Amino acid sequence: MSKIPEVPLPVWKNLYEAASRFAAVEPWDFLDDDELVGVQDPATGQMGYGCVLGALGEMFALCLYRGAEGFDVHQRMQRGEAGGEDGELMIAQNCLMAEFTDRRSMAGADRSVIKSLGLKFRGANAWPLFRSYLPGHIPWHLTEAEAVFLTVALQAARDFAEKVDAEELDPNSRPGQVFCYFPKAQGPVTEFETRWEPHPAHRPEPAPPLALDAGKLAGILAKGPKPGGVWEADAACMQASIEDRDRPYVPRSVLVVHRDSHFILNAIIVGPEKPPHQALADSVLKAIEGLGSLPEALHVRGDKMAALLAPLGKELCIRIEGKGRLDAVLDCRREMDKFMSRGRRAQPEPPPKRFDRRAMEKVTFNLSRKLEGHEFGSPAEANRYLKELNESGELKESPAPRSALEAAQNLMYEAFEEHLPHRRVGAARRALKISPDCADAYNLLAEETAASAEEARNLYRKGVEAGERALGREFFEKNAGHFWGLVETRPYMRAKAELARSLWELGDHESALGHWREMLRLNPNDNQGMRYVLAARLGELGRFDEVHDMVFGKQYRDDCGLEWLLMKALSVFAAKGPSQEAAAALREAMKDNEHFPEYFLGRKRLPRRLPATLAVGGEDEAVYCAKELIPAWRRVPGALDWLTAEVERQAVPKAGRNEPCPCGSGKKFKKCCGQ
Repeated sequence: MSKIPEVPLPVWKNLYEAASRFAAVEPWDFLDDDELVGVQDPATGQMGYGCVLGALGEMFALCLYRGAEGFDVHQRMQRGEAGGEDGELMIAQNCLMAEFTDRRSMAGADRSVIKSLGLKFRGANAWPLFRSYLPGHIPWHLTEAEAVFLTVALQAARDFAEKVDAEELDPNSRPGQVFCYFPKAQGPVTEFETRWEPHPAHRPEPAPPLALDAGKLAGILAKGPKPGGVWEADAACMQASIEDRDRPYVPRSVLVVHRDSHFILNAIIVGPEKPPHQALADSVLKAIEGLGSLPEALHVRGDKMAALLAPLGKELCIRIEGKGRLDAVLDCRREMDKFMSRGRRAQPEPPPKRFDRRAMEKVTFNLSRKLEGHEFGSPAEANRYLKELNESGELKESPAPRSALEAAQNLMYEAFEEHLPHRRVGAARRALKISPDCADAYNLLAEETAASAEEARNLYRKGVEAGERALGREFFEKNAGHFWGLVETRPYMRAKAELARSLWELGDHESALGHWREMLRLNPNDNQGMRYVLAARLGELGRFDEVHDMVFGKQYRDDCGLEWLLMKALSVFAAKGPSQEAAAALREAMKDNEHFPEYFLGRKRLPRRLPATLAVGGEDEAVYCAKELIPAWRRVPGALDWLTAEVERQAVPKAGRNEPCPCGSGKKFKKCCGQ
């Protein structure tokens, strides 16, 4: 049986106190999991790289990746490269975790420590749970050294989060570097030195060469084995653990299967100490010896595994091929899982899927295809047809694609419904193999895999170019003016919007402005809200004549959104100063939303993350407008002072025109604040 490490109570006390202080900051409200903090282990000098989990509301934790190896796993996860359906990601992790969960997730040993310390926790996401992850093993209880390191990391991460929240530190300000903490003196509160350090370079150790028994190989060939068809072989993590060592580990099940009959030729279970390619070779040799036949070809998962097994193929004259999918092996594993799961406790529900608005376009596209060639005699007839389609569920099923691009876009709709990043990325890459003109594939790769602003810009540019190729010049000329209404234009328009944003962030302002203007020309109805972005950026550059022409122009002058009203007020103030016209425009905005002055004037702190949804007239709308428009307001001298004065004027109690002014000036209201 596996043993739980012994950790002294004073060490536990320090760890729980550090965890409680860290959780009190609620760093998941403003930190993303790609914003890392480095922490040095005071005992070994090894660096750990902490990331905060919880932005999606599914799990609240500090995950501390250990060393360059752990950092590499984190980066692969961010790029969508790590993972797999067989649990490979889990056994690759080398990290410490401080998770905040509920009581049901705590083991008896955890509750015993909490009781011994006299601690009490209440509610969901309030109970600290500490675990250690090592490659090849399941999460396990901490050792004393791990508990000390995690305590130091939680203290450093709390300080890091407070600095970020106070805008004293921007973790993204230095690409390729991490803000790191180095302990000077340990105690209940550790003192640190801090500095920026480059990302660690991970040089993975090469897989050991395949060990083959020359005598066994010669004996196999001497028997003249018969041809045995095509075999599939795979080694994958099992959904189980074995506890016959100090620490429970994840075994691998190795299967050799006949491709056509799905008959299992050999099956073994190995521990994490045996390299997968060696386990596969041993299992294949056992199958050959037992059956007296030699496969004509051996299919394994991936080209990398095929290369590792190449010496076996050379010795036995077997063609070894790397495949993306092994259907016979997968079928056998499913049957084995069904058998093994009999009598097991029901598994928990999978985490909820992330919502991506782009997935909704699948129904719109399917509907447009269904309506092709239909003519309706009346609105009632059209409504009946739509109701029948909706009730039948046909709109959820994609019609057969008419082109490679449609097939690729269908794959992207599936990717948008997927909640695992590596599967989304994999779908995008497959879509580009089907059609290099799939703009949404480039959009998703930019979102999920770009390691820098420049890389994101390049991917979005490829998306724009793909959209231009897919639509064609004639399409642009024919449909300019109502672009967004055509579903096939939307991947291109998304890529163009994000390319403009990337160009702006990289300082290429004129190119960004050109893209936004072109989007408004193609789609003046502006379903994407590009007019708000363009007006704000023009204001940020101090080009208020152009802002005035936009906000008071024929196309958008009746827009009564808060952003538009505020830019109207600012453009008038920039041209005429604190005039009655400017004050009237500002009062209209204040009537629309009473919350924005608090954020514009710094009386309330802006959160680092924009709200996910906006309610008209609500505080979240005020936050969004402040984030977008404050740079433009700061560009106009005296604008924020004028806003302050107008807010104070509005706060003055109402008085009759001939009554003394409430401001205390001694004048009549009509001669003072009532003008």
